[in-house]
Amino acid sequence: MSTLAEQTGDAAARTSHLTPYITLAIGIVGLAIAFALALPVLTEGGQAMAMGSDMIWGLPVVGYAFLALTSMGVSLVAATALLSKRTEWHRTTPRLFALALGLSVGAIFVLNLELGNALRSLWAIPTAMQLRSPLVWMFLAWTAYMVLLIAILGRLHTTGNDDRLTRRLATGIIVAGGAAIFTQGLAYGMFVFRPVWYGMGTPLYFFVGAVASGLAVSLIAAQGVRRFQDGENNPEWRSIQRYLPAAFGVALGVYAAVLLARIVGGLWAPTAGVQVVYLEFLRSPLFWTEIVFGLVIPLVLMGHAVWRSRPWAQVTAAVLALIGLFIARYELTVGGQIVPLFKGTWIPGFIEYSPNTVEWGIVLVGVFTALIFYALGDRLLHPAGQNGVRAT
Repeated sequence: MSTLAEQTGDAAARTSHLTPYITLAIGIVGLAIAFALALPVLTEGGQAMAMGSDMIWGLPVVGYAFLALTSMGVSLVAATALLSKRTEWHRTTPRLFALALGLSVGAIFVLNLELGNALRSLWAIPTAMQLRSPLVWMFLAWTAYMVLLIAILGRLHTTGNDDRLTRRLATGIIVAGGAAIFTQGLAYGMFVFRPVWYGMGTPLYFFVGAVASGLAVSLIAAQGVRRFQDGENNPEWRSIQRYLPAAFGVALGVYAAVLLARIVGGLWAPTAGVQVVYLEFLRSPLFWTEIVFGLVIPLVLMGHAVWRSRPWAQVTAAVLALIGLFIARYELTVGGQIVPLFKGTWIPGFIEYSPNTVEWGIVLVGVFTALIFYALGDRLLHPAGQNGVRAT
């Protein structure tokens, strides 16, 4: 019996050590395919995409915003775990910070490709700043956030978690990440010509969505890296199982409440161009896919105590929630533009838009970039211990 257990443990250990290499291979192959799909944007610019003068923000902007917000949500999870001083999370936090950095780098790639001229944007954006725009403040907060991410990854690898400077860096990440989420929400919420976006409640909607998506990705990452030789008795695994699924369930519940408030407010909004958009949402199968599969089913899975403790339920709920959150980001971005600008609802019909393969390729560039960063962090980054020994 003991021999069988040892053989099973050895097989699990070998599988766990192969995980980052498999993830890295998937990321590299996927990135090559994504670049092949997105290649026309480098030669034809914005003309290669399905967007036009009437629909200026399409699927690439959806992907960029989703990746950036998820990055900040993941880093909030990792920084909170680090600041809680729970030592059993020390092996998990470097991998989550690496994933957060990869999501941000992927979002930057998507944003630069979406602009149609990736090289020009590197110098045009910094030299054409308009300080009154929330986009500029988002850029500054996002830059500070990424610098702090790189700094804390280096610190965790060389010094470890039990260090005052490391905890200060974690606090800085929470502040800078929160500021970046808030200013991205303002970039939509202050757009007075787009009444579906306009409102000071939009930053709150962005924040709760970022936390929910960050917890979902963190839960998948925790389940994907099974380096726990004795799962039920391992303190790291017990702590993750105790806190992460419950926090994810609470975040989903808060997000559902905020989303319901937006829908009800939109259906009863007196502003021209808002009611018709939300009525169009209710007629869309995509909207009901988001609600039923991306919100209701994950809430049921996380609300049931027995299911919440099951790995299959956690991964299923997290994946479905991420799909639902991505659809919600798509509906907000595209739905806010389907009423013709400066023409209003008295013009019959909406602006039609359907993403093409180039736009999907651009989004996938960001996704597979994040996957590569996570695989490299999973394999290379290990927290330094008290005596300089790194845990695997």
